[in-house]
Amino acid sequence: MEMRPAFYDSISYQKKQSSLTRRSWQKGVYSNRLKRTKINCARNGCCKNFIARPSDPKKYCSLSCAAIVNNEKRSGGPPISQKQLIALYKSGFSAAEIAEKLDISVNKVIYWLRKFQIPRRSLSEALYLKQNPNGDPFSIRKNLTPKERELLGLGLGIYWGEGNKVSKGRISVSNSDYRVISKFVEFLIKVCQIETSKLRFNLQTFNDVDPEKSLEYWCKELNISKVKFNKVIIIPPLGKGNYRNKSKYGVCSVNFCNIKLKKWIISQLE
Repeated sequence: MEMRPAFYDSISYQKKQSSLTRRSWQKGVYSNRLKRTKINCARNGCCKNFIARPSDPKKYCSLSCAAIVNNEKRSGGPPISQKQLIALYKSGFSAAEIAEKLDISVNKVIYWLRKFQIPRRSLSEALYLKQNPNGDPFSIRKNLTPKERELLGLGLGIYWGEGNKVSKGRISVSNSDYRVISKFVEFLIKVCQIETSKLRFNLQTFNDVDPEKSLEYWCKELNISKVKFNKVIIIPPLGKGNYRNKSKYGVCSVNFCNIKLKKWIISQLE
């Protein structure tokens, strides 16, 4: 067996080799060990490039690019065409509902939504679509006649003075004068062209007023059915006042809930 020379273990030899190696690095003798080159991503359609060593087996610029290529090979392509997926998603189907319809996982649907670059809905947009599957329950009338323009200004003025502006999506006007309520309802129907089936009314009266008579009065003046009203709220008198000028038939509120229409009305006021 050949013996290892003793000079390899000497301090002077080690210091000399260390000095030589340091100078070689400074001169660039070993720069090839640090060499980096630009490599184009191997995925079709990806124009990115990345820096790597020539010996590095990496072919894709990111894990997402590698997943797109490899997963497509494993799955044999999308379970549905881009056009069909867009049509389903825009018609109101959620990712979970599309997955159930195609008998695949939700993650796979989300993957193809991303690959086809179909923008995902926010939570508020998804909720609005669920509540309004047939589209917006209103349609702002264009090319208004002089009378309709007058009604537009009157309706906005009523809402400015008597409307509820705190609630995010509820359009509500309250008044003890049936003419104010009637004119605002006319504005909603003729100018905003709302679905009248979603129009609801509330009634508040004092405890010394017959709620049935009040309800009949408002139904008659507004020409609506009792089924349009929610439960009548009876308010007990507050303090020791005699309320000589209180409303004989209570206060009526008209309500229509739609966040888009509410934003439009507020924008018109601004």
